[in-house]
Amino acid sequence: MNLADDERKSNILIYFLRAKKKFVGTKSGFDKQFYAEGLKDIWHSFDAFLGLNFPDQNNKTMRNKFVNKYQSSFTNWTKSDKFRELVVRLKASGKLYDLSPINPKRPIEINDINNLLEILNFSYRVRSNLNHGGKDLERNDEKGNRNRALVEFSFKVTFEILENVLTEEKVI
Repeated sequence: MNLADDERKSNILIYFLRAKKKFVGTKSGFDKQFYAEGLKDIWHSFDAFLGLNFPDQNNKTMRNKFVNKYQSSFTNWTKSDKFRELVVRLKASGKLYDLSPINPKRPIEINDINNLLEILNFSYRVRSNLNHGGKDLERNDEKGNRNRALVEFSFKVTFEILENVLTEEKVI
């Protein structure tokens, strides 16, 4: 194993456990960034898992390889009631725009709540919009409420997906 892979293995666990504290922890009603930190941590862990197990030129290709392996088992995973509810709510949220300042990609949405790629792409887009400054979580209006909901739901859904995979692969 090379040094980068060794660090990826560490990061999978370190950031997964950080995210788990947000997943099971108590949220302060005043902390509008609470789930944003969890979403960043879970994607940091997920990215390390993808890089270790599905190395390729970009995250999109690695996600596609991941889905090729796990889509069939995803439909049979035991999903919490909360997971199912949140995927439905993400689907109902409609189109999600790419807020990249240059050459934004087309809007995406979840059309099929059993399509692992659509769910992951949606969550990744929320994460990207958040990381690149396009999601304002501090607003006290309808847009701020939607942004916070997208971040929270994406975090919780992605956490449960990665938790299932890490359990299946005996990483945790």
